[in-house]
Amino acid sequence: MWDLATIVRMNMGLPVSKLLETRTGALAETSWQGIKKMNRRELINHLEMRGFACYDEESTGLLRETALEDWENE
Repeated sequence: MWDLATIVRMNMGLPVSKLLETRTGALAETSWQGIKKMNRRELINHLEMRGFACYDEESTGLLRETALEDWENE
C-alpha cells in the first residue's frame, strides 16, 4: 500500500523510483516508498552505501530524512 506522500508524488508526475550510484560505482534502484519503510539498520546500510557516515547518536528520523533528501537531490 502506498503512503500519501508517494501518491502525491505520482500525481505530480514526480519519480517514485531512481537508480542511485553507490560509493563503489554500482547502481542500486531505490524508491521513495522503500526509504520510508526502511528500519534503522537498512537506513544505515543505504546511507553508508551512498558514502555517508552514520553515528549511533543520530535518530532514525534524521537518518530517514537524510536518505530522502539525498534521493530527492540525486
